[in-house]
This record gives sequence, C-alpha cells and structure tokens, in this order.
Amino acid sequence: NLIMQFRLMGKRIQCIRTNYNPNTKKTEPIMVCSISSSTVAIPEPLGDLEKLTEQELLELKGFLNYHSRNLEYQRLATAFYSAPAILQDTCSYIGFSSSEITEEWADMVWNSIDKIRKELKAYGFPKPKVDKETSKKVAVQLTEKKQADKPVKHSEKTIQQTKSVFADFHSEIVSLLDKGKTVSQIIEELKITHGEEAEQFTYNGLRSYIRRNIKETKSNE
Repeated sequence: NLIMQFRLMGKRIQCIRTNYNPNTKKTEPIMVCSISSSTVAIPEPLGDLEKLTEQELLELKGFLNYHSRNLEYQRLATAFYSAPAILQDTCSYIGFSSSEITEEWADMVWNSIDKIRKELKAYGFPKPKVDKETSKKVAVQLTEKKQADKPVKHSEKTIQQTKSVFADFHSEIVSLLDKGKTVSQIIEELKITHGEEAEQFTYNGLRSYIRRNIKETKSNE
C-alpha cells in the first residue's frame, strides 16, 4: 500500500494520493483534496475529505496530530522570544493609561510573573541581585511616579481652566467618544492631530471635562 502524502502549501494542506501507473511503471502523485492549514483535527462533517479512504483518513489524523503540536510549538516560541519586548511595551502602556488597570488584570499579571520567576530559578536563572544604591534609586523613582499618578482634586478655578482648555476641541472629543474611544485614546488622537496645542492635556483634566460638559449635557437632553 502506498502512503498518502500531505503538503503545506500556503494556507492549505494538500492531500496527495500516490497512484501506480502500470504503463510507465512509476508512481504518480494526484491531489485529492485540500484543507485549511489551521486544521488540527478531522472535521465533522468531512466535506471534501469524503474523497479519502478510511486508511487515508487515519494517515491524515496522524499528520494533523503532528501538525497541531508543531503549531503549538511555533506559538509558544513566538511568545518566548517576544516576551521581553511585550513586557517593556506593557510597562510603557501602564505609564500612559494606569487608570485602565483592574484588580483582575493585575492578579493575572502577578501570577504570571511569579510563575516565570519560579521557572527561571528552576532552570538556573534566578533574579539578579541588585546593590543597595540601585535599590534606593528605584524606590525613589517609584515613589515619585506614585505621587504623579495620584488623582488631583480640582478647585473651582482649575475646573474653569480645564473647561477653557478643552472647549475648542469639544466637537472632536464628542465624535471620538461616540466612536467608543477611551479617555487615554482621545488624548493620543488629539496630540497626533494638534501637536503642541494638545501637549498640555491630562487624563484627569479631560475626564473631568467630559463628565461636566458632555455627559451631563447628554443626560439633560
């Protein structure tokens, strides 16, 4: 019995049957059908795979088992090599939009960090020791960041200033809100569009403006 061949061609898996030609005394490959390269198990219903014999379906099942393991390996390898950059980007995004952090998200991140730490230590890569001077500098930086991230209580004068700062961009802000943009995303959009004019915008300032001048107006309509 001739073994079925399976070839990855672009986004398809080709199922190729090898027939023996008695006239030429040679084998001839014939593509019977093809399936998506994302397939990891025999689908139900079979569809085009009905063209395969029971033996060929068994061979396809074995190939898909190998294929699914290979896809999972590639996925994990991509995550492994991307991890440092992703963690750096996550830190940067937190700096832009710390208000979007939830307890559930933070718990998942801490659990993941704890697992990574244990795995690295188990394989001989414990956390590097940091000298006292460096630890002190990091502690100072964290304290300054926490102070900067604290919510600001606005006086009536501050509220009036906030109102005047954002008033010229009122229609754009309303339009972006209608598109489902978050406060952080709106600030980024305005900075891209208006450059230096929008550099003074802050998260707390825009949030206060939206609450006092947009949401209240809509609720009164």
